[in-house]
Order: sequence, then structure tokens, then C-alpha cells
Amino acid sequence: MELIHLNTVWIVIAAAMVLFMEGGFSLLEAGLVRTKNAVNVTMKIFVDLTIGALVFWMIGFGIMFGQDAFGFIGTSLFGSPEKISLNMELPSEAFVLFQMGFAVACISIISGAVAERMNFKAYIITAALVTLIIYPLSGHWIWNSEGWLAQLGMKDFAGSAAIHAVGGFAALAMAKLLGARKGRFNSDGSVNVFAPSNIPLASSGAFILWFDWFAFNSGSTLDASNASLASIAINTMLAGASGGTVTLLMTMKKFGKADPSMTINGVLSGLVAITAGCAFVDQWSAIIIGGISGVIVIYATLLIDNMKIDDPVGAVAAWF
Repeated sequence: MELIHLNTVWIVIAAAMVLFMEGGFSLLEAGLVRTKNAVNVTMKIFVDLTIGALVFWMIGFGIMFGQDAFGFIGTSLFGSPEKISLNMELPSEAFVLFQMGFAVACISIISGAVAERMNFKAYIITAALVTLIIYPLSGHWIWNSEGWLAQLGMKDFAGSAAIHAVGGFAALAMAKLLGARKGRFNSDGSVNVFAPSNIPLASSGAFILWFDWFAFNSGSTLDASNASLASIAINTMLAGASGGTVTLLMTMKKFGKADPSMTINGVLSGLVAITAGCAFVDQWSAIIIGGISGVIVIYATLLIDNMKIDDPVGAVAAWF
């Protein structure tokens, strides 16, 4: 099979897996919020996949990968992203589809943090703005060769900063502006824990996200013949396992029993942490990176609570 055909099959499959992460987000968030809000959370994921995908295809892709202006913004390819010129054996349409999955994932990080109190129409506008300008700008700065961060030598292989940190910071800002759910914080500063609707459902969502993360990271090679594919995949596995292990053991020690939602976020934090360097580090480094992120996610969650910021699914702590 010619390389271009092999790459086409690989990237289209990888893109489909990345887009299927939305199923993971839907189950994860529906399982962690209260039952009465599960449908609302699910519909927000549909907004990401529909409106978000179209806006990115029409405008966001051009801002991200179009002809550079001042190292800051792309100025071409609007409405015709397939006209991008690639220096690789890959059809442009496959590249556009893969990047669309990344854009949609960035929005979905925000949906969990604003769950249970953001107006649905306002979320539609938010999703459009994220894929129109916010995420494309960060991607342009880092992944367009003329972007100002790329010019400074920044390396972010699959998007720890360009995707996850951007989504995490946006989630933090919006959760802060929206305020807490009624009854979440007491006047003395203590936190009321709202019981998740379905932990097994949330766990299923986490398993789907973990599975699809192999395509998220390994697919970023954009080359099925790349010698680092296996290394990227095992680094992804090890970091997720390490993050989950650390949070599992630490919550057992701190709270006297394992905390399911914290363990889930420990796994996700490990996957987020390794995404930037998955192609550049060895396996022991991946374990260390994941383990450190597992510690950070616990104390970041406690910090967010102390700041009286209400994040129903722990998205801020896990994703940035």
C-alpha cells in the first residue's frame, strides 16, 4: 500500500476516535452531575459536535493554519480549509478532519465546569466562540510555524497547552464568573458534596476517553510509518496509569477509602500531562509525569474548592 493511502486510513480512523471522545465526555459529565442535569450536559456535547465543528471548519481552521499575520493570526483558508498545502503524504481533508476533533475536544472541557448553571443558549455562543477564535489562536501561536510561540521554540506535540490548558483556563474563568450552585458552599467556607448521579456511567466515559487518547496522541504523528508510534502509545498508557495510581493511593490515605471521581480525574490528569511530551520522553519519564499530575490534581481540586469556585466534574483541576 502506498504511504499516502496508509496515512489516509490511519488519520481518518484516528480522527474518528478523537471525535468519539465526545461520547466519553458525555458519559463522564452525565455521571458526575446530579441526575436532573444529565440531559442538559449531553445536549451541550451535541452542540460541540454540531455547531462547534461547523464553525471551526468555516473560520477557525483558517485562523489556526491560514497565512500568518504578525505571528498572531491566520488570514486565509476561510470556508475552504481543504486548500491547505501540506508537506507530507496525507490528503488535506484527512488533516482537517483530525484537527476538527481537537477543536471539539477543547470546547467539551468547558462544558463540565459550567454544568448545572449555564444557560443553554449562552453555551451555544460559548462553543461557537471557542472554535471560532479562542482555540484557533492558541493553535496558531504554537502549531503554525510562523506563530510567535513556535518562533520561540515551544514544543507541544499533541496539545497539553494548545488544547487542554486553553480549555482548562477558559473553564476556570467561566466557572468563576457563573458562581456556585445554590447550597454548594456554606457561610463558614465548608463545602457541601453533591452526590454524582452515576459513578459507573462516569467511569465508562473515562474508559472511552482513555481509549481514544491513543489516537489523540499517536495520531498527531500524521504518519502511519512513524517509528515513534508505539513509544507514544505506551507513554500515553503509562502516564494515565501512573496518574490514576497516585490519586487512588493518596485518597485512600487521606480519606480512608478510594475516591472514584478523584481517581478518574487522576487518570485524566496523567493523560493531559503527557500529551505535550509523549513523543519526546522515555517510559520512566512518562510514569513520573503522570504521577506528579496525580498529586497535583488532588491539591488543585482542594484549592478550587477553597477559592469557592464550583466545578461539578473537576474539569479545571484535571485539564490544566
